[in-house]
Amino acid sequence: MNTERALRALTNMLAEGHLAGFGQLPDLVARHAGEAGMTDARIYLTDLREQILREVTGRGLDAAEGGRLNRRAMRRELMTEEEVRAQLRLHGVDDLSDISRAYLEPNGMISIIRRGGGETDEPARPEIL
Repeated sequence: MNTERALRALTNMLAEGHLAGFGQLPDLVARHAGEAGMTDARIYLTDLREQILREVTGRGLDAAEGGRLNRRAMRRELMTEEEVRAQLRLHGVDDLSDISRAYLEPNGMISIIRRGGGETDEPARPEIL
């Protein structure tokens, strides 16, 4: 690996990284690592007690897939089924079979991918009257 190239990539990553959101970091690191000639760069995060190690992927936890809720992810995020279903209703989803996959995002929202390859959509804004 070229030291000068690696230093330039690290400098650019740090300059760009302070403006990036947490979910953008994996792509940012991968892009700049590629510039330095490194492949398959990953970010891992541990808790303060160093008992849990998780890969930062830039995606939320899978909330649902193939019409079934991921109860393990829901427990980890302290979300009830009612809360998940309420978030899905904001996307206009009443039936889990209408979605291919749903993600619990770091901000507490849920993003969805509709069955049949439909793109994710923004939640509807509730009417306040």
